Amino acid sequence: MAAFYNFFHQCSHCGKTFLTAGYLEAHHLRRHPGITFTQLPNPSHSETERLQSEIKELKERLNNTERLLHKESVKAIKVNKNFQLCKKEQYII
Repeated sequence: MAAFYNFFHQCSHCGKTFLTAGYLEAHHLRRHPGITFTQLPNPSHSETERLQSEIKELKERLNNTERLLHKESVKAIKVNKNFQLCKKEQYII
């Protein structure tokens, strides 16, 4: 459904959407006379850039979380080994 939305043409003044650029232009002339409308960038292009940026951010967060998890697991293993060593030494003494 989101891909279907990319084919709509949205009025930059009031937000209404139209199926064709011609309908949008007619809307501009009828509803917003005297207002100059500039050609807006393709919304699907900016959406793609936004999604790529979000993917990059999520990958960075995932990598940071994986590094933190690895550090914590290494620390837990060391603590467990030390605990086992102390436990063995108590039984020897």
